Amino acid sequence: MPRRDKVKPSHAMSGIHTNARNRHATAGRRAVRGYSEVPSASLLSAMDQTANPCTDFFQFACGMWNKKHVIPEDRASINTFEVMADQLQNILRGLLEEDVSPNEGSATAKAKIFYAACMNTSQIEEIGDAPLEKVLASLGGWPVTSLNWTAPGFSVETLIGRLRGELNQGILIDQWVGPDDKNSSVNVIQVRPCPCHSIFRHYTPDLHDSLIHKEALPLHLTVSDF
Repeated sequence: MPRRDKVKPSHAMSGIHTNARNRHATAGRRAVRGYSEVPSASLLSAMDQTANPCTDFFQFACGMWNKKHVIPEDRASINTFEVMADQLQNILRGLLEEDVSPNEGSATAKAKIFYAACMNTSQIEEIGDAPLEKVLASLGGWPVTSLNWTAPGFSVETLIGRLRGELNQGILIDQWVGPDDKNSSVNVIQVRPCPCHSIFRHYTPDLHDSLIHKEALPLHLTVSDF
């Protein structure tokens, strides 16, 4: 009489787990293959496979890319990073131009509102520079825009601190909190000259070296220095 033995529960569960692992592995390989096909297709489309690589390898590797990407009139050159940046800008613009959804996060909603305000040129022209004048007045005014300007009753250090704390702007010096170079597990206050010093160096290299490199650089302040 034929006999059919029952499969032990442990063996059955083992088979289920094995099948699940196989399905996940297959799906993972398909996902990776699909993801890798995108850059692969991009590289293949950039190649001029009609060219002989032994004669002109550059034409073989990049011939079609050069044909498809013409240097814009407002640029001196173009490369793959700039093309990707332009594509990203277009994607971001499309996202920012969408209506604010009640289900999206506050950061995304604020970004869309800010973008819409920046693109509202008619409102900007109507308001003019009134918001900027208001900010300048709150910071003590500016001799260029105020005929009867007088120096405010606070120090320049206070002004620099307010610019960083209220407007997140680094003037003269740029300061921020970041990981310590010697111990990345600790955050420290870091200070460096603002980016405008590179322009100053370009036009006055000798004066820049004598005033900044010898006296102010490098300038790294940690919490223990205060």
